[in-house]
Amino acid sequence: GLDGIAQALAGMRDRGPDLEAWWAGLSEILKPLEQAFEVDAQPLGDLLTAHITVAESLAASDAEPGIERLWREESGEALAAFLEELQQGPAPGSIEPHHYPALLDVAMAGQVVRPRYGTHPRLAILGPLEARLHHADVVVLGGLNEASWPPDAGNDPWMSRPMKSQLGLPLPERRIGLSAHDFAQAAATPAVYLTRAEKVDGEPTIPSRWLLRLDAVLGDDKWPQAPHLAWHQGLDAVEETNPYSPPAPTPPLAARPRKLSVTQVELWMRDPYALYARHILGLKPLDPLDADPGAAERGTFVHDALERFVTANLAGLPTDALEQLIAHGRDVFGPLLDRPLIRAFWWPR
Repeated sequence: GLDGIAQALAGMRDRGPDLEAWWAGLSEILKPLEQAFEVDAQPLGDLLTAHITVAESLAASDAEPGIERLWREESGEALAAFLEELQQGPAPGSIEPHHYPALLDVAMAGQVVRPRYGTHPRLAILGPLEARLHHADVVVLGGLNEASWPPDAGNDPWMSRPMKSQLGLPLPERRIGLSAHDFAQAAATPAVYLTRAEKVDGEPTIPSRWLLRLDAVLGDDKWPQAPHLAWHQGLDAVEETNPYSPPAPTPPLAARPRKLSVTQVELWMRDPYALYARHILGLKPLDPLDADPGAAERGTFVHDALERFVTANLAGLPTDALEQLIAHGRDVFGPLLDRPLIRAFWWPR
């Protein structure tokens, strides 16, 4: 609590009295929230009121009061609208104060703060739908990769194409046609830049089908080159270079792998040295420190618990079979039950 921190600061003599005085003033600001958390259960509105009071006090500066700094601009307006909706919504009844941070975190996760439209007089970031209604002197078309533009049609697990057609619902091809219309309309402007990301999360991407069609029609030598490309290349240019050739190991035939999966063939084409490190040198990436167990470990835990239970009861099921099975499961999971994700999702199942 606040008093405990004050006592700890009092024992730190080398810090001097300034830190204690600073904490004394801060404690007065935080007291409403501490008093709210001392109650066992209370309405959500009371916790929100205490939280807002403390937040407004913390936001104050020497020149402005906190109530003006906390609620201004887009983020402050979005926060005010969110809290008003939370206070006026259906009351969840009394809650334990220690549940309040998690509840607030989950409720705020879906909130989006958008900048006010039209704040820049000469620059606008628009989606395809909004871009149909505007004309610009210079247009930059970004994200020209498959599954981004055009978007991935995907497969509907609930309704097939004939079912959608019978119900009068639009087919996925219609979205692709609209994307093609948007691309053709935007690309016909006097000055246009076609851009895409060659890699996403380290993985190579596939150019949009419209870029591939333009490549086939124009050819590499007919593409207009932007002057900015030369500027960008000049940033990495050096006067003298001493290049080193990439590693090209040639292990004996007996050490080379005799078969590869389809994904490994793709890796072979993209990064041959990674294939060499995995199959010839036998190197494998280590798991990250304190990593959460995955589906494979979950299956191992469940099978170990069942194996222990069956081995202990070969003669027949005891009267307390359920209790014994849960006890074996608790032994197998061990300290992993301290992880909130495993206790919330794996253990009840």
